[in-house]
Amino acid sequence: MRGLQYSTDDIIEGPWLLDTNALKDLDSIIQKHWRSLESRRNQLLDLAVDDEYKKYEKQLSISHQYVSEQLELFRRSHPVYSVSYLQICLRYKKSRYFCESFESAFRERSLFDSIPNGFAIEFNSVDIKCKIDLSEQNGMSINVVPEEVMESQELFLDIYQWTIRHRAPYWQRLWGKIADRGYWPYFAIVVVSSLVLLVINTFSANSEILALQEAAQRLIDQGLSTSNMPQAIELLLKMQILDRSTIEFPGWYTVVVFGSIILGIILHIRPKIVLGIGKGSNYLRSWKIWQVLVGVTIPTLIFYNFVLPPVVNFIKQLINIP
Repeated sequence: MRGLQYSTDDIIEGPWLLDTNALKDLDSIIQKHWRSLESRRNQLLDLAVDDEYKKYEKQLSISHQYVSEQLELFRRSHPVYSVSYLQICLRYKKSRYFCESFESAFRERSLFDSIPNGFAIEFNSVDIKCKIDLSEQNGMSINVVPEEVMESQELFLDIYQWTIRHRAPYWQRLWGKIADRGYWPYFAIVVVSSLVLLVINTFSANSEILALQEAAQRLIDQGLSTSNMPQAIELLLKMQILDRSTIEFPGWYTVVVFGSIILGIILHIRPKIVLGIGKGSNYLRSWKIWQVLVGVTIPTLIFYNFVLPPVVNFIKQLINIP
């Protein structure tokens, strides 16, 4: 095979929300290449039969019917004849459904109340083998061998382009990566924020106590009298209050804590694989609505709490609004 040769083995990460049209599109790609591969297989068989026929060409005493029967037996016993296989396996929680196309699965009444959670497509034709596997653990994996054959390259390219057209946008893939890390990042945000707040408040309180102690020392050096007695009492009360004061929670801390909790919940309610087959069609619509809400809610929360206030303050300063 001449020209640039690409790898025909790849894994594309999800999530995957594939509606009826996406699955029909994949059906058409598979069927197109399957017909092409079967045509190629039949051509190879015809060439092998033609070579076998040469053995009977000069044997004039053998009848034409006998030759035809022998050639048909040769064709059916040839190794290439039996290497032809196409199957789609739809995975469910407790069962599997085998078919030759997604189109047939759409019409299967036994699947109307079921929700598929993945699929595996396998087809072999002579030396070319293709496997497409969609699972929650591994995403969408595509493998076509041998990769040096032109038909393998074309088959892989068409399937890969289909995955690119129907894969989730980047922000949804990032959503999945963050969610896969578990609750620890959000817990860490709350802990770190609390520690930072504790350090800030402790440093601020210590600074104020030191300032009050210095003022008290100056009064002692001056000597206590009836004129400075109110000031001395005030200093003692302030030091007593600061010594027993609790941590104050500023507005940004509340936003960070509750924002992290809400973000953790939202990020973990996410789809991984939803197929528009049977009851999966209803789930598909619900998940798409949820993704739109998340795509609007989180950016809006970040904008109004962290981006908009500094911008508003900056504009106020520019136009001298108190």
